[in-house]
Amino acid sequence: MKNKNIIASMVLAGCFFFGFLLLGARAADNPVSPQVEVQPGFGDQYKEYLKNMAPPTFLNGKPSSDLKEVIASYQMPFSVLKIDLKNDPKSVYYPGQKINVSANLSYQFKGGVNMQKIKEACMKNLKDENGCSLPEPHKIPEFNDLGVYAQVWRKDDNEEGAQKGDYLVDEFYALENQSLSVGNTNSNKDFNINWTIPKEQKGGSYYVLLYLNQNKSFDLLGTPLAPSSEGKRFDFEIDNKDAAGVEIDKDNIKINDAEYVYRMPAPTVKGNEIKIEVPIKNLSGTIEPTVVKYKLYRWSRTNPTDSIDTKTENKSVAVGAEDTLSYSFTPNDTDSVYDLKITAETNASKSAAYVRFIVEGKNRGIFRFLTFAEANGGLVPMFCMRNANWSGEFPGKVKLTVGNAVWEKEGKMATGEGNCFIVQDDKFKLTDSKCTQLKGEIIDQNGKTVDLKEVSVNCQPKQESTMASLEKISGGGWAGWLFFGLIGLIAIIIVVSIYLNNKKIN
Repeated sequence: MKNKNIIASMVLAGCFFFGFLLLGARAADNPVSPQVEVQPGFGDQYKEYLKNMAPPTFLNGKPSSDLKEVIASYQMPFSVLKIDLKNDPKSVYYPGQKINVSANLSYQFKGGVNMQKIKEACMKNLKDENGCSLPEPHKIPEFNDLGVYAQVWRKDDNEEGAQKGDYLVDEFYALENQSLSVGNTNSNKDFNINWTIPKEQKGGSYYVLLYLNQNKSFDLLGTPLAPSSEGKRFDFEIDNKDAAGVEIDKDNIKINDAEYVYRMPAPTVKGNEIKIEVPIKNLSGTIEPTVVKYKLYRWSRTNPTDSIDTKTENKSVAVGAEDTLSYSFTPNDTDSVYDLKITAETNASKSAAYVRFIVEGKNRGIFRFLTFAEANGGLVPMFCMRNANWSGEFPGKVKLTVGNAVWEKEGKMATGEGNCFIVQDDKFKLTDSKCTQLKGEIIDQNGKTVDLKEVSVNCQPKQESTMASLEKISGGGWAGWLFFGLIGLIAIIIVVSIYLNNKKIN
């Protein structure tokens, strides 16, 4: 009787355990609908938005039977990708200390509930159902190759200097090569943000900006291309009374002798030769041997594959003095937007700056996003693109490849930042869970590929190894102990049975 009671208790506990799992799963599939605030003047803003909308397709404004314009559902408020800090950083650090902040990256698709809220807000202000008809947001089941890009900044205490921006100290990837799927256990990921403060870093008010991108190219949460568009931020102080190290003078950067302010939009530069000059100062009481690196990128420095030139030089700046860093290059025939990153590093300090600019008279098409999205009962290719110059047309061709299927269109592409499209050709529609790659190419009118991106879907491991599963369960509280208790009990029964059987034989 006693044995029967033990078995019954274990069965009951198991029922409760799986019941909680089911309740948790249902809660995850049905998140609480967020509130969308209705701002004053919403109606006028919405009418202005409609008036300034880009043409319905990028092919000379003409409709296409196999191409459909869709809303940019990879962005807020439809795809809600969040970075949350799990512990607050200390308010004050000292040179040589390490900043270690735990964070969590998560993904929820709220396209349905948030679109409904937007339509309700629109109707409340416009009183016009036709004027409030918006495209359906298409769910993106997976985001692959995610990265969290971190920037460390020091605030400029000088009011005049602060108008030009703060001091960039360092930037790095805090997380790389991660994937998130909507509606399952892979919808969030824990990670750490680590940065060691150089031993002679100048004291002051600092902050870290965090951005989320895919393929190190597609901005999902904030963008370092625009200084005012931050994803997540935390602040701290560095206590160092003495000025130390070397520092790039971000207030006096020049491109072809013209003043550059990186808080302003990227300037347009003329000429066959581009020359960038940047002052560097020695703030310490000794001569600081300094390694200066220049890295020139096409479009964006967040993607290492966009690096097209690297130069390194050694500098020794006299105590209390400054020197001038100089970098020159000739633009190529293809690229229209460049991003020059300059770093100056000693044994005990770091300083950085970037110079982003547009070359006049050149155009280049770029993908702003590429993925598989849910549509027409399956998964279909979705892409967003624009001229890298942020305005103007780009003549050329878009080509998408999925397995042996190829789709391509040619024309004058005039897209805005929010223009996204799905391919409606059934030969591209995925209806199973097979691992599939999508390759996107933008080809200029001379036949040269100017942008190439690849993404995948359903390529996650479907099952964990036995060891990985056991490790996960072992950290799962009472459920883990119950699991291992059952394993242990079974092992004891087997051992005892073998022992008694051997004893009987002997």
